[in-house]
Amino acid sequence: MDRIRAVFTDLDGTVLRNDKTISDRTMNAIRAFREKGGIWAVASARPERAISAMYKEFTEADALITLNGARIKFGDTVISNGFSSDSAAKALSAVLSHDDLIVVLETSKGIFGNIEIPEWDTPKVPDLLSLLHEVDLYKILIAGKEHKLSSVTIPTEPLCPSSEIPERIRGILSENGLLEDAYFTVAEGWLFQIMSTSAQKRSISETITMMWRASEISDMAWPWAMPSRK
Repeated sequence: MDRIRAVFTDLDGTVLRNDKTISDRTMNAIRAFREKGGIWAVASARPERAISAMYKEFTEADALITLNGARIKFGDTVISNGFSSDSAAKALSAVLSHDDLIVVLETSKGIFGNIEIPEWDTPKVPDLLSLLHEVDLYKILIAGKEHKLSSVTIPTEPLCPSSEIPERIRGILSENGLLEDAYFTVAEGWLFQIMSTSAQKRSISETITMMWRASEISDMAWPWAMPSRK
């Protein structure tokens, strides 16, 4: 504990095994680390609701960095690193102009889509753009013809081929002056995610570490970053 004061872990391929479970050995090591005053932060692209529902062990974490860093929770404190209101409106308006895409929003008030997706508990909202007056936008999720959403029953033929979606997103970001404000990734070859450049797990983890170090100097009372639990 003289050298390591905080540990940041991803989920898949790190604390989770290939079968998506976490071993007793791993959890016992994490608990022993925390009992000695260590800070455990979990970083994931997933939303908090998905992590908490699937893995009760992660509710023990001192900090949750979710949605690729778009949302940070430590104790009762929540920090949003989503899109600015201007960037959110530009990006979403441009995405919705393509009517052959499945579009889903991860927001500060939950998940919403232009179609209903039962397996994600996603309600259909006729006017997604109007939601931006009420929520912080964390992620724009996009899928096309080759989606793997088993509960979606709309015909796939009218949807855009997944192979064409990256070029569309690049065009959206470029044409709307968002290349410095947003970036995108793809998961499993079909789920495209547009996010704010302020939301990246690595940079957020570095920011939290600096904040924690600063708190030790300035005695800031961050609930997740106390020097010791004793």
